[in-house]
Parts: sequence; structure tokens; C-alpha cells
Amino acid sequence: MTSPDESTTYYFGYGTLLGTEEMRKYCPGAEKIAVASFPDHRLEFWAYSDEAGRVGCHLAEAPGTNAYGVVYRVTDSEMADLDRASGVGRDWFRRLPIDVTTVDGLPMVVTTYFLTDPLRPATPDDAYVGLVREGSHSAGLPDDFVVQLNDYLDALPPHRAS
Repeated sequence: MTSPDESTTYYFGYGTLLGTEEMRKYCPGAEKIAVASFPDHRLEFWAYSDEAGRVGCHLAEAPGTNAYGVVYRVTDSEMADLDRASGVGRDWFRRLPIDVTTVDGLPMVVTTYFLTDPLRPATPDDAYVGLVREGSHSAGLPDDFVVQLNDYLDALPPHRAS
């Protein structure tokens, strides 16, 4: 929980940060605010470095498709910690504002991460996919989206260790 005098950010968690338990590993004070959709985007996995195994979640443009995630209220100091953990300083990800709509119809401006320079589609390791799968089931996302997301995860080619 945040105190009234702390500055906060609304963060849209998707992919590996759908689950509150996983999010709190990086931002212990994160408070789940809502489930929301980001229109005309979908979750994809992309390699983002020539370093072996660097595969991350990315919100790719996809007209007519909604990507769902969780809006968290996060203190700015914990957001800075998440920036470091996400590789913002290494220029792997950048944090940008986006417009989402909660499942209750409330529009919000939040921030989230995008890969800075996605190199090629890739399959993450099983543990990474497992975090996305677990989060999709625990986050309270719409059932049809959970089915769609898990069908995508099931159809991924096998992970190739580099």
C-alpha cells in the first residue's frame, strides 16, 4: 500500500507481470487497481538482444485485437526499480504512456513497457511462459482472452536454447 504523500504511477502489467505475486517481487507495494484492455494490440514474444536467451514480452500492433492486463498503482521509487529490472537503462525496453479501458468502462492513461528494438519473433523458456500462463489465470482477465492467450502459448514453437 502506498502512503498519501508518495508519488505514484499507474502501470499496465501484461505478460509475466499479470500476476500480483510476480509483480510484487519487483514492486512490493504494488496495488492492483483494475483489469484493463489496450486496444489494437496483442502480446507477442521477441528476441531483443543478441545475447543468448534474451526474449521478452512485447505489445505489438494488431488492429481489432485487445491485449488485456492489470493496472497497478506503483510508487515512483518502485517504478524506478522496475525500470532497472526491465533493462530500461540497457535500452532493451522503454516505458511509454498508453490509453486503456478498464473492464468497467473507465478510460485511463497508464504506462507500460515496449521493446525498444525487437529483433525477431522468438520463444521464451518454459519458466517464462509459465509466468504468463499463471498470471493469465490469476489476474481476473476475461475468460475468452485467457483462452486466446493460452492457445497462443500452446502454439509457440519449442524453445531453442542458444
